[in-house]
Amino acid sequence: MSSSLTSTGLMSGIDYDSLITKLIQADSQPIYLAQNKQSTIQTKQAAMQGINKLLLTFKETVSTLKDPDSFIVKSASCSDTDILSVSVDDDAETGSYSVKVCQLAQEARIASQGFENMDTTSIASAAGTFKFSVGDGEATSIEVTSGMSLRDLRDAINNADGGVRANIVSDGTATNSYRLVLSCTDSGSANTLNIEQNDTLVNLTSTSIEAAAAGKENQFDGTVTSSGTFTGTTTRNAIVQVTTAGDVGTAKYKVSLDGGLTWTASDAFTTSTDAVDITGAAAEGIQVSFGAGTTQFAVGDTFTIDAFAPVLQKAQDAIIQVDGIQVARESNSFDDVIPGVTLTPKKVDEEAVTVKVTNQNSSIVSKVQEFISAYNGLVNEIDTQTAYDTENQEAAPLFGDSSLNSVVSRLRNTITQSVKGMTGDYRTLSSIGISFQDDGTLELDSTKLTDALEESADAVKKLFVESGSCSSTTVELVSTTSDTVAGTYGVNITQAATRATVVGTQTVASGGITANETLTFKYGNESMNVTLQAGMTLSQIISKLNDQFDTNGYDLKATDNGGKLEIHTNEYGDEEKFTMWSTVEAGTAGQLGIGRSTIEAVGTDVEGYIAGVKATGDGQTLKSGTVGETKGLTLKITATSPMTTSFTISRGAAWDIYSQIEALTDSDTGLFAVREDTYTTQLKDLDDQIERLQSRLETEEEMLRTKFTNLETKLSTLQSQSSALTSALSSLISSSS
Repeated sequence: MSSSLTSTGLMSGIDYDSLITKLIQADSQPIYLAQNKQSTIQTKQAAMQGINKLLLTFKETVSTLKDPDSFIVKSASCSDTDILSVSVDDDAETGSYSVKVCQLAQEARIASQGFENMDTTSIASAAGTFKFSVGDGEATSIEVTSGMSLRDLRDAINNADGGVRANIVSDGTATNSYRLVLSCTDSGSANTLNIEQNDTLVNLTSTSIEAAAAGKENQFDGTVTSSGTFTGTTTRNAIVQVTTAGDVGTAKYKVSLDGGLTWTASDAFTTSTDAVDITGAAAEGIQVSFGAGTTQFAVGDTFTIDAFAPVLQKAQDAIIQVDGIQVARESNSFDDVIPGVTLTPKKVDEEAVTVKVTNQNSSIVSKVQEFISAYNGLVNEIDTQTAYDTENQEAAPLFGDSSLNSVVSRLRNTITQSVKGMTGDYRTLSSIGISFQDDGTLELDSTKLTDALEESADAVKKLFVESGSCSSTTVELVSTTSDTVAGTYGVNITQAATRATVVGTQTVASGGITANETLTFKYGNESMNVTLQAGMTLSQIISKLNDQFDTNGYDLKATDNGGKLEIHTNEYGDEEKFTMWSTVEAGTAGQLGIGRSTIEAVGTDVEGYIAGVKATGDGQTLKSGTVGETKGLTLKITATSPMTTSFTISRGAAWDIYSQIEALTDSDTGLFAVREDTYTTQLKDLDDQIERLQSRLETEEEMLRTKFTNLETKLSTLQSQSSALTSALSSLISSSS
């Protein structure tokens, strides 16, 4: 602000700046009061924000206790993890089990005789077919071409994706080292590897003996010949090594049948022009004979003979004994023998191992302790922010805030009250060691909690989480809302949910269907034809149909219904539907019994009443009405026929506390959101008020400065007039004199 005045008036001698400042300060009191109000509100706002932050932290700890799926953590141990590994999920039942690993699952694996080169050696002299199958599955055909190489056949098998993996392995032998190895991708005794047609030179079905090969450093230059019929079940890499020098008939040698790992005694055999079986007592038929040369045998001369058995590994199931009961599976994974437990055998052993499934009680104790610590931190902060210091007569920022006292009161009541729907010894949190101290904070008797968990972990769980119980296993809780009241309610199912289902009228014989049959399916807006060949068994038909359903994205499944083909949707309800028909009449013997007429399959929704009120069915879920104590309740009904039962809903303390905190911290309607909006509005109003007052003071200051400027101007004018008058009077006086 500009002014023609100096700090002190030249004519009046008045200190205008000091005077104006004091006048403005006097008129600024409303601004100071508004700023003080702002400071008070901001202090309250910060205090409420701090409490809200602690409340959200408390909410996080409560959430770990309200989730029924993660409340109890299971653990499993095995007395010897080299023999068996074990894992569990939260549904596992605690207990101790004796498990003996009797046999490991393995896939079928066969190998051919050797070939000189994997790329240039021809394995087929003419065009033809190489056909294989796994178990009783559909055969896979490979086109064989003249001059085809071993690599070509390997790649064709792998590209066919017929459940068999092909590799080429070099066994390191002197001649013909490249062998084709076929392995089933799935293990289990049912997954045998069958060579149904083989128009190649690759021998995968019978034993063979390779030509004997002399070592490059040998001194003997005569002939060596292998012969015989190999009867062994394991491929042999036989090595003949001279131990006594001499001519044929004099020189002696030892033999290794495993590539040099083990040997017979030295001089165990004598060279001969006659064929000698070098397998000894095993009598597996590998024979060798020698023809004289110009140079005798020398000690160390070596000859190798490869004898091939095509079966490297038989398909077999994994077999274990659990508490003396023998169980077999196709793979080395048993996930349905002990509920919630997966057993993975790793090594066969004569001794049984001990598997123990336990609750990780220490995890629950830690969660409860975190719950108590978070609650105490919240309560202590509320006490601090609402306290009054009588000694210094100072009130905390939120002193007298009844809403915060109400928050503590409601939380305390929830913690102390009995949980509805609970019976037995554990109905309150105090019964498991959670109690209040004199200062209003919580404390935990961890020994009491641990004892309760060991006695009944499920009962402790129900003290915290929401749960539903029913005498019938066909009714289970899906969800509730905050409107649902805990209690026991009648459930009356008048119609069970069904899937869209079609069952053939003919029982399929063990030899399979007698003629080709094509099934047509219409699912949604798509249609699909599946042709089944004569001779296909029911299991093969089911496998092919399910593969086609998966490939085309059809939510359908084929199953065996007492020897008859059944097709059904995976889900339940009247929205589940499909249409199908066959190229064969339903009454044709030896076929599936579907018929040429169009069959429209439609599922049904469950229908029934909850607490006497008609509920809404959707598939297998039954939703209660929008009024009454069961409002928001949704049940899953797996019953297959009408039934009547009762269902009890129990609301655990953690669930109730979490619901209260959610309401308090709701971003729109919660206490802290409303209070934050109020503080924000008040601060804005005060900002506007201060801005108006400051504007008025600036105007007032400008006006005062203008008035003082005008005063100085008038005083200056009067001073000039006074000087002129004085001068005139002086002149008159002088003139008169």
